[in-house]
Amino acid sequence: MISKNAILETNDLQIGKNVVIGDNVEIRCPEKIHIGDNSVLTKDIKINCTSFEAGEYDLDTRSLVRCSTGVSS
Repeated sequence: MISKNAILETNDLQIGKNVVIGDNVEIRCPEKIHIGDNSVLTKDIKINCTSFEAGEYDLDTRSLVRCSTGVSS
């Protein structure tokens, strides 16, 4: 399930099975966004980087993610 107000901006988007993307999630990565099976990204997550990958991974509210071009929260 992907929330209606989630923003996923990229040139290469791959989303696996059983993925949950919650309200107010923004991922802006020009190269790629790959989200693996059974991943859960809850609400209020903002990520800006070159590329982003998550596989069987949970990102909860206020999670900190390190990307190749910086840090987003």
